[in-house]
Amino acid sequence: MIALVYVNYGPFLGTDKALVDFKKHACLEHWECHDTGDVTDFLGMKVKSASCITIDQKAYLKMVLERFDMHNAKITPITFC
Repeated sequence: MIALVYVNYGPFLGTDKALVDFKKHACLEHWECHDTGDVTDFLGMKVKSASCITIDQKAYLKMVLERFDMHNAKITPITFC
């Protein structure tokens, strides 16, 4: 399980849904916050969660690479399994 926290936004990610829900509800009981449902985006990063957690910034990276005329560079996502 991974908990990403930035100021007032803290998505919980993991492959064990019961553990993620348990930790999320513990957080909701302790601090004043809201459950926004499944995470698909975090600070401009696309987040996918299934058997592995994948985080990528393809859209941002493409913009930066094009700016420096490197649009043919390969982009690789980071996966946590």
